[in-house]
Amino acid sequence: MTALLLIDIQNDYFPNGKFPLPEMVEVGLRCQNILNAARKNDLSVVHIQHIFPKGMGKFLCAGTQGALIHECVKPLSHETIITKEFPNSFHKTSLNKHLLKLGCKHVILIGAMTQMCIDATARAALDLGYQVTICDDAIAAQRVNQQGISLDTTQVNAAFLSALSMAQARVLPSTQLLHKESLSNAPS
Repeated sequence: MTALLLIDIQNDYFPNGKFPLPEMVEVGLRCQNILNAARKNDLSVVHIQHIFPKGMGKFLCAGTQGALIHECVKPLSHETIITKEFPNSFHKTSLNKHLLKLGCKHVILIGAMTQMCIDATARAALDLGYQVTICDDAIAAQRVNQQGISLDTTQVNAAFLSALSMAQARVLPSTQLLHKESLSNAPS
């Protein structure tokens, strides 16, 4: 069984939020399309919501509009929402227990942020024995300026996805994932 994990698609990452990510609007629309396809194909859907405790963060703070899941991927009443305080969506959450209960062996990751929560969740999922697929155009990154080197979002995504694909994650564009065959025939 396959589950779609929508990671941190929250208001603060969109324009007018406290930590807007470049291209988040476009990424949000792709996430919406993938979510709609997952619903049509009866995949399990899990919304992951990062909430910093009050006083601990500058964005995605408990009780703020910015921490809410964005309207473009609004959860349906029967869909699971798991809140977390760490980049790894499995750490100190019920995610693994929930996926095991469903009999899930494969997870599809979309959302934000590539260099934090997507990376940490993908690595944890691989460590736990899940097959992992990441849609390379349905994840958002932040530009990086480190040690005199500037990387744009495309370069950040390429660096992290290259490493994750070496660790056995499957990386593909949303157009390929949206083919019914790809959603219903997860890797075995």
